[in-house]
Amino acid sequence: MKNRSNEVNNEDKKGMVYIWKIFQEKTLPITLKRKVYDQCIIPTVTYGRQTWTLNKQLCHKLQAQKAMTRKMLNIKLKHTAPTTKVRKKTQVIDEVEYIQRHKLRCVGHIARDKDNRWTKRCTEWQPRSRRRDRGRPEARWIDNIRKAAGPEWQGKAQDRREWKTSIEGHILQLMDKASK
Repeated sequence: MKNRSNEVNNEDKKGMVYIWKIFQEKTLPITLKRKVYDQCIIPTVTYGRQTWTLNKQLCHKLQAQKAMTRKMLNIKLKHTAPTTKVRKKTQVIDEVEYIQRHKLRCVGHIARDKDNRWTKRCTEWQPRSRRRDRGRPEARWIDNIRKAAGPEWQGKAQDRREWKTSIEGHILQLMDKASK
């Protein structure tokens, strides 16, 4: 599995340098800063990341918004404002939640495909003759899906309404965990 940590750092640095000055501007209202963040930064930073396997280390690196949301409110780290209060004031989208939501929506579309497309075959593919390395197995992309929707996720995904409600339920659980 490819290590995505360096890729996260490089892409985030490139995108943040240009927009950092907007967040430093004290005369702009928070609502405008939030719109720039939600509509420009989040989609750009998370583009293509719904195909990644999210583990704790990667989720922690994706929380780049903490610095940016503090910058929106002109709060320095030495002020030690809790992240939950900062997030409530700015009301920005959580990056991990955004990735999970898009990943689950994409999986729902793949599961409902009637013909045998390569996307569906890739999600069901199991490597045959490779010996597993010692130690704990690495998390797979499909493991995130099973954790979110359960082992019978393909059956749930066939019914679009049921799938949508299960996605929203999982996202609400993620938000509750993040707020605690």
